[in-house]
Amino acid sequence: MMSAAPYSHFAGRPLLLLLVAAAIPFGLGGTPTSTPTPIFIDVVPGYSNLPPCAEAALSTIVRDEARGCRDNSEMTSFACFCTRSYSKISWDISTAVVDQCGGTGVSTAAAAAAAVVQATSAVDVFHRYCADGTKQLPPKGTAT
Repeated sequence: MMSAAPYSHFAGRPLLLLLVAAAIPFGLGGTPTSTPTPIFIDVVPGYSNLPPCAEAALSTIVRDEARGCRDNSEMTSFACFCTRSYSKISWDISTAVVDQCGGTGVSTAAAAAAAVVQATSAVDVFHRYCADGTKQLPPKGTAT
């Protein structure tokens, strides 16, 4: 018999959070690269429209490298965030936004739904960051 303990980190989160996970794209279709992106997430369209709670969560994870891609300021986190760990980082962003925007333990379905919308918007900004970064990279073998 399997213990429920491995799933205890989901306790208290709205079921709607699963909708965010379902909306996370499975990769960006491109060749993984370790070349840093010249794009910063705070200039990606939509970032400035995020509510402060969502902006703080996204900034902590991506700009402050708070989850798994720490590179000692070597500017190589793009490859980790956007290729090797894209789904994990997207999930981390969505759960952090739901937590910080009041999605955990909220008493109304409307408040939970609003937190999920904010999480979806934050993940969308992250997706654009990754997509824009790959557009900025020169093709392999191209002199720059």
